[in-house]
Amino acid sequence: MEAEEHDPTIDPEWTLTEEAANWYRERINQGNGFAVVAQEDQTVIGYAIGVTESAEEFRTTDTLAELETMYLQPQYRGQGIGSKLVQEFKDWAREKGADRLRVEASAENEDAIRFYQENGFEDYSVTLEEDF
Repeated sequence: MEAEEHDPTIDPEWTLTEEAANWYRERINQGNGFAVVAQEDQTVIGYAIGVTESAEEFRTTDTLAELETMYLQPQYRGQGIGSKLVQEFKDWAREKGADRLRVEASAENEDAIRFYQENGFEDYSVTLEEDF
């Protein structure tokens, strides 16, 4: 299942737009941005993008690192590549002084939730939405 199958509000074509290219460029080029790609034979098969940011004022943590987006082509899943991408993000976040990590997944995306839990993430909050 792809993201749009778990969350109908996700536009699968967005990643192919100039707006998306600008968003990725901005994230990668800002001083607190992170990007890593996984390749096989010079072909990108996956990536992870994240940022560090000051935590909300009401939090007891200072610097939060958020894994904003991650993708791995389906045929490469289950081989440890995704976990390596997450570990690279964690190592980078630690170097940047982050003391807490965050990642979001659609509630119906059980595979992603399980993957992130297997990589050390735990439930923290629940976001509820309603169409109207």
